[in-house]
Amino acid sequence: MNGRGTGLGVALHSMLLPIGEGLEGLLYRKAALLCAMSEYTRSRMIDKHGLRADRVLLLPHPPSTVFLSALKRVGPGAAKIRTSQREALGLLFVGRVDDPRKGVSELLEAVAHARSAKMPVNLTLVGPFSAKWKSRFTPLVAAAGARLLGRVDVEELARHYLSHDALVLPSRQEGFGIVVSEAFHAGLPVIATRCGGPEATIRASGGGLLTERSPEAMAATFQTLLANNALRDQLSTGASRYALAELSPAAFTHRVCELTKQLVEITAMRQTG
Repeated sequence: MNGRGTGLGVALHSMLLPIGEGLEGLLYRKAALLCAMSEYTRSRMIDKHGLRADRVLLLPHPPSTVFLSALKRVGPGAAKIRTSQREALGLLFVGRVDDPRKGVSELLEAVAHARSAKMPVNLTLVGPFSAKWKSRFTPLVAAAGARLLGRVDVEELARHYLSHDALVLPSRQEGFGIVVSEAFHAGLPVIATRCGGPEATIRASGGGLLTERSPEAMAATFQTLLANNALRDQLSTGASRYALAELSPAAFTHRVCELTKQLVEITAMRQTG
């Protein structure tokens, strides 16, 4: 399905999937408490396995401390680049570029569409890709005028988050989307397709925009940001506030402590019962 191998792995996965899902459901139903990184994943777990809602808790994850430290080190200089490039919209993608589930081909089509409509849009792609993918998509990368960087170290990654105007997440499906958490800590608004995990975060934070997956819909969202600097600033503020309140290491630690207390109480009740 993804153009690699003989297809035997896909067939084997399809055969074993029902067994795996059955074991997963059994383990879930026996657990005292479960954690999900997003409301989307939580709802899927509850609905698919018939779980009690009060046994599935929300535990969104902050970025790594290594990444957060890099943001602090490179922050002031890189942030100035963002504010000095208002004449063009700097778009960033971070993830496995050659994974079809990430929707990079649709993103490239959207940027190519925007540029053909004379929108000043620049796209940077950060993340690994195969030689086969590059060979296949070189014409589309060129049409989008995209920079294809491959893997970068953590400081360069932080610099890209801080110097662009929006992170684009064009995925077909995401359970959470750690790149959203990283972008928010950089004060970077997120443009995301309606792919599951990031949706509730973006709605609750006011730190981004949701769009359909078509190139035309994504390009229209780019135009919205191009035409409204105040909106870009508003989204950036929402992203930063939400990161501090809900996606920080401190918030994560607090949730884990509360979860541990609940688990201790449940265990004690079971032992005395």
